[in-house]
Amino acid sequence: MEYRCRTIPINTVPVGPTGIVCPLCDRCTSKDCSNPIHNVEVSLLGITAKHRAYIRGAEPYFVMVCEGFIL
Repeated sequence: MEYRCRTIPINTVPVGPTGIVCPLCDRCTSKDCSNPIHNVEVSLLGITAKHRAYIRGAEPYFVMVCEGFIL
C-alpha cells in the first residue's frame, strides 16, 4: 500500500538536541509499504551513514511524517 507521507530534502535535515534527526523509514517495520523507499548512503555534516530514503526522481528525501509508520 502506498502511504501518504511528508518528506524533506536530505540537504535540509533538521538537527535536534541529540544530533541529526533520523528519518522514520529507518525504524519502520511496516510490511505492506509500496512507497519508493530505498537504502542510500549519504554524507550529512561530514558523517557518512546509510539511511532509508524516499526516492522522487533522482533525489532522495527523508520521510518525517507517514500514515503507515509502525514502530
